[in-house]
Amino acid sequence: MKASNRPLRVMHIARVYLNPYAHQLTAGINQSSPQVRASVNDGFTLPWIVRRHGRFDILHFHWIEMLYAAPSRWRRHLKLTSVIAGLVWAKLTGVKIIYTVHNLRSHEGQSPRLNRIANRAMFRLADAIHVHNEQARADVKHHCGRTHNVFVIPHGSYIGTYPDTFSRETARRSFNFTNDQFVFIFLGLLRPYKGIERLLTAFEQTGDPRARLILAGHADSAGYKTMVLQAAERDPRLTVFPQYVPDNQLSRFLRAADCSVLPYHCATTSGAALLAFSFSLPIIAPDLGPFPALVEGSRGLLYDPATEGALTKALQAALAGESAGMGQNALAFARERRWDRIGTQHVRMYNVALGWLSATEGSND
Repeated sequence: MKASNRPLRVMHIARVYLNPYAHQLTAGINQSSPQVRASVNDGFTLPWIVRRHGRFDILHFHWIEMLYAAPSRWRRHLKLTSVIAGLVWAKLTGVKIIYTVHNLRSHEGQSPRLNRIANRAMFRLADAIHVHNEQARADVKHHCGRTHNVFVIPHGSYIGTYPDTFSRETARRSFNFTNDQFVFIFLGLLRPYKGIERLLTAFEQTGDPRARLILAGHADSAGYKTMVLQAAERDPRLTVFPQYVPDNQLSRFLRAADCSVLPYHCATTSGAALLAFSFSLPIIAPDLGPFPALVEGSRGLLYDPATEGALTKALQAALAGESAGMGQNALAFARERRWDRIGTQHVRMYNVALGWLSATEGSND
């Protein structure tokens, strides 16, 4: 860290409210270095940054697609124009720009043209790019042509983030699960790109009377909510909670489960996997994106998403006991992903972006 009369001022721009990632990260950064002051803001426009000229050394962006989200197309265009203008203005006034790649492509093809424009602007203007795994770095190179100052810093865990007030026994009793039943859980937004239909089909095909499945999370559309509720009506082994799970109830859902299933069609990173690991749950996930590296070391089971029936076989393998003992490996992995350690790696990345360290000195490899 370069000597200075004041701390390095870092503003994280994140408009995702339910995921505590940005707040956990800034807390870790502040804990790791007394010479850095990191905070979070939930929006970014040209007028916003002009009014705050001279207040920041670094702007660190997350989920850029959320910054121009709007009901109408003309509003999305207008907001994206203001975001890009603000980026250019910040760059011209000496502010360094960092971008964390949570999603390389928009989910379900939402505003694909705007997504391409936003990514192109961000990857050209950013002084450093942050990804969570080597596969994401390869994807950034392949799809965006960016190789300079791309830093791999892992996703932090969620240990201690949420109240952990339920034991396994009380959690299972609250759902009327018995000790001999094996409980799978999908926890997160109920959206098509996450493969919910595939999971429902695979779960039905297991045919195991001991199996139970919890689907918990907000459904974006009324039709999708109806679909999962109708699935529960057909199969009494299925429990559906189609709304946001309050923070103080997360441990009830996760402690009741034996294994978390993440049947995504695509993924760049996976906070859901780290959440599962933080509650001692192994995962079942497709052999794509971040999941092979996450499952290494007996932390879960992979399946080939291109092979028909592969997810069913993975569920059956877990029911047969192949995931037994993996929860402790998952928890040990999560314990290694402390936010203060991750904060230290981010500070090194900032120093490279500022030119205070060489790329080799700041490397997190």
